[in-house]
Amino acid sequence: LFLSSCISTSAFHVSLKTNNAPTFILRSETTKPTPTTLFSTPEDGDSKLTTDQKETIINLVEDDEWMGLSMELAELVRASVVKDIQQKTSDFTGNDEYKIGDISKELDSRVKDEVTKLRGKDGEYEIGDLTMALDKLSKDLTCELTGKSDYEFGDLSSELDTRMKEYVSRFCGKD
Repeated sequence: LFLSSCISTSAFHVSLKTNNAPTFILRSETTKPTPTTLFSTPEDGDSKLTTDQKETIINLVEDDEWMGLSMELAELVRASVVKDIQQKTSDFTGNDEYKIGDISKELDSRVKDEVTKLRGKDGEYEIGDLTMALDKLSKDLTCELTGKSDYEFGDLSSELDTRMKEYVSRFCGKD
């Protein structure tokens, strides 16, 4: 078999040499690499494999190598993403170890803290605080829109009606 190439990764090593049987060496931290014959060819170069068969074997070895590299890369990406998520979760919750519900509890706490700040309250959130905060914000915006200092029921509707009538009158050319 007339081949001369070498393919290596951290997991294994494939060696295809001229007139020698290709070997596959599995690398391990605990054992030394052990050559394993994938297939053999006669020493005199009179191979029983056709050129197409040789090409097929070479392609299979190369495909296997690319698949191995793809799997290693996918595992590295997965591990990196998991580690990043763990770090971000730890930073967000303030806990070193994640327990089910930690993110929900942290979100609940943060929302309640912001609502109590909107209300200008000292202390803990109470049911209805969000409604009261939104009510105050909408009334303040309505007073800003109407130019009045105190909100009265119907102020927004009256202001919108007045502005609409003025716009239509200008559009139609009437005073």
